[in-house]
Amino acid sequence: MGKEVSIIVPMYNVEKYIERCLSSLNNQTVESYEVICIDDCSPDGSAEIASRFSNKYPNKFRLYRNVTNFGLGKTRERGISLSEAPYIMFIDSDDYVADNYIETYLAEAKESNAEVVIGGYSRDVDGKITPHYPTNSDWSLISYTIACAKLYKKSFLEDKGIHFSSTRCGEDIFFSSKIFLAEPSYSVLEKYAGYYYYFNRNSITSSAKKDRQLERYIAGIYDELFDDGAFDNAEDRKLHMLEYCYYANMVNALVVYGKGCGKKRMQEKVTFVFNHAATLFKNSLANPLLRSPFIKGESMKRSMGVYLALMLHRHNLDQPFYNLVSKL
Repeated sequence: MGKEVSIIVPMYNVEKYIERCLSSLNNQTVESYEVICIDDCSPDGSAEIASRFSNKYPNKFRLYRNVTNFGLGKTRERGISLSEAPYIMFIDSDDYVADNYIETYLAEAKESNAEVVIGGYSRDVDGKITPHYPTNSDWSLISYTIACAKLYKKSFLEDKGIHFSSTRCGEDIFFSSKIFLAEPSYSVLEKYAGYYYYFNRNSITSSAKKDRQLERYIAGIYDELFDDGAFDNAEDRKLHMLEYCYYANMVNALVVYGKGCGKKRMQEKVTFVFNHAATLFKNSLANPLLRSPFIKGESMKRSMGVYLALMLHRHNLDQPFYNLVSKL
């Protein structure tokens, strides 16, 4: 029987976690899949561990090595090009999955014939597991930006030219936006969270908190979307959702990743965000999503955060709030 799913696992500095990840993939309840491990010039022993799996289970695991460090997004793209199955899944190498993970997604894909199958994930923070579930709406394509915990038809990705950003932080925002704009048929596993997202304090996203530059990465992602033609000829509904997600990501960057950065630095960050927003979105006043704290299908926490942040900004009351955040 041919392979039905290709699992793409980029690896970089995950020597502590990669065996758990690959073991969880080896324990799947179906057999019709392949695991494509790609060593992105990792300086540790990640490739050696993956090599043990590919040597012991050559019909299931394949190991490749990048000649230079590509970054997560471009390594995933290489994995797609190497894949031999009609369906694609991504798993980050410090995460792991339930034994029925592939079986659950593949069964839903076959039953629904969807181009994208979307599931939940369970957050693992020092052994404390908290499940998170998507909603059965377009928000699960664009706002629920995780590229993992989803299954994709390879033909859809190729036919629509879906690719990752060259920015090396927040690649999933770009990827999810491209998929959303391509209008795929999709199915949502509303009560399944068999993907275990391990909170790795040394990951790229976590380290962004240390240099406090996440808003710059996000700006680069949306600039690339704009240059890539994502905004061209998009209907108002899509543009409104893109703009809302831009602000949701920027508010998160300011409030979560800006904590303790100091008053002067925070003023610079806030000025940068709203100046950059003005270059991309010309008429935010016409966007109803920015004026409602309750958006059907979207996280209330996110929608409330965007609503309050923009309301304060419109009334020139946001600086005291951000000054407070900068001191936390």
